[in-house]
Amino acid sequence: MLSFAGLVKPQSGVVVFLMCVLSGHSSVASADPAPTIAENMLQLTDAAEATIQRQATIEAAPWISSWLADAPTLSAAFLQSQTNGGSDEVELALTLPLKSPGRARLDDELINNEQRLRASLLSYRRWHASGLVRDIVWTIQTEQTRHAILAEQLTVYQRFLTRLKALSSGRGTDVFHQYLYQQAATELKLERLQSEKQLTNARQQLQYLTGQRSTPTDVNEAEFSQPDLQQHPRLHLLMMQEQQLKLQLQASTTANSAWQLTTRVKRVSTPGFDDNQIGAQLDVPLTFGRQINQLDSNNFQLDYQQWLNSFSDTQLDIQHQYQTAQTELNTVKTRLALLKGNEPLRQQAKAALLMLLERQEISPDIAQQRLQQLLQAELQLALLEVQVQQAIATLNQTAGVIL
Repeated sequence: MLSFAGLVKPQSGVVVFLMCVLSGHSSVASADPAPTIAENMLQLTDAAEATIQRQATIEAAPWISSWLADAPTLSAAFLQSQTNGGSDEVELALTLPLKSPGRARLDDELINNEQRLRASLLSYRRWHASGLVRDIVWTIQTEQTRHAILAEQLTVYQRFLTRLKALSSGRGTDVFHQYLYQQAATELKLERLQSEKQLTNARQQLQYLTGQRSTPTDVNEAEFSQPDLQQHPRLHLLMMQEQQLKLQLQASTTANSAWQLTTRVKRVSTPGFDDNQIGAQLDVPLTFGRQINQLDSNNFQLDYQQWLNSFSDTQLDIQHQYQTAQTELNTVKTRLALLKGNEPLRQQAKAALLMLLERQEISPDIAQQRLQQLLQAELQLALLEVQVQQAIATLNQTAGVIL
């Protein structure tokens, strides 16, 4: 059985950082709401997503100028003549690096890509929360089923143990039979204690993640046939990263260099005369095509090759996980069908065995062995029914289906 925890893994530290930054754009409640009963898996996932958001580092969004490409520059100069009768100069200049028309258009593309990236990150975070919820919910479902079946089986053993004690004549065989049933009951109690431990831990995890301690009544999911794995949140996020890389390369081309607008105030002082000057200067880079320096080109090639490797590995990983989950689901379904085919006969055998025990028409030690086999098959069948639904949830998670 696949673990959901292994299916929810960020591509890199960049993804985690982006998820943290993204959370700063969403409103967060200042106080946790009072716990309520979640009506469905959607509400549980909403609560889990909110918890992940609160745990993220919130950073203030930087101020971005719509017309300045960089910080303005203020420069001052004082030139003193070293010649008799010469002139002294004082100059003050303010340089504004303006965005070129091409850079302004590129910034618009970057803003649009940021919105798409934000939507992709939200989808990824929702898928991540869905995996956490599925993992915990199906652990709870499994242990609840196990605990209930073990409790019923323990009641059966205790009933016959009480009967054996009442009919005991103190002979060695009677004591041995009591021990067999007492030991079987003790083993069931130990299994139930272990199940209670797992159930308590899972409920604590659920409460920490969602504020709930119990699962909704209906947690079963529909099995999606032929999902589009190319729309998986992990791949979609990587495609947004590819677009970001290309835009970063475009931003480093000379065609997007800033235009320098400089305003100058100048005083030229000569003996008996001061000349005050004011003016403006515009420097426009002359570019030919999409020029880029070698360092930026090399960095882009390295970054893009790393992206290609990551995208290819992720595609293969998603495909492998999906095929593994599909195989597991088919296997569990087959096992369940085989056991269900034997279920009517098993129930008849159990009823007949219990009747023989009541009438004391079978040796208690032989009956104990047969009863243990029948009860183990009963527990296996009940757990397989849960495992089929869990396998469907696992398959949906590997396919990128969001709750």
